[in-house]
Amino acid sequence: MKKFLSLALLTTAITTVSLAEAPKVSMDEVGSLKMQVEKLAKQQVKIGIVSATDVAGAEESRALQKAIMELRSKYEGAVMKIDQELQGLVGQAQSAAQAKLKSKVEDLQEKITQKQQERDLAAKNAERGMQRDAQKLVQESQERFLEAVEKVAQRRGLDIVMQRETVLYVNPASESDITKEVITEWDLVYKAHQAAKAAPKPAVKK
Repeated sequence: MKKFLSLALLTTAITTVSLAEAPKVSMDEVGSLKMQVEKLAKQQVKIGIVSATDVAGAEESRALQKAIMELRSKYEGAVMKIDQELQGLVGQAQSAAQAKLKSKVEDLQEKITQKQQERDLAAKNAERGMQRDAQKLVQESQERFLEAVEKVAQRRGLDIVMQRETVLYVNPASESDITKEVITEWDLVYKAHQAAKAAPKPAVKK
């Protein structure tokens, strides 16, 4: 950012000098400014490319998918349990109706209504819980992924890192694709996170 800011300031300075009726700077100073502008203009921005498709095969990416599936099973399981209870009540009501047990049918119908309301509430809570927990997992994973990208970019001296899927063309012979390095770094960051999470917590002094 500083380089681009300097370039803008230098360009403005040269324009002011060239348009001024009575320049107040020497030609040597103007020449020096021009040389600096030309030098900055020739500097190329170094770009790195990461393939989102390949990154999906990283260790943490696979672990994230597994964790989200486990969350789904957890929340769906709570609703399925109520569904089974509801089906049991419906079966009892049908049997009572066939036996012409009017009072029992009415009692079961009331329980079925209550169970349906319980099921609707459980489904809403499950959906909210699933979205909340999944979003937290994705956000934490994304933070570690960006940390890995930043480490590789700094190591490579890159100015910009782009997603391959959004780029129209990349020279196959170039060394701009840093996907493998990012995956390796991401796995290291993930393993460090897992190790820290598994480490025993220090005992609290009383």
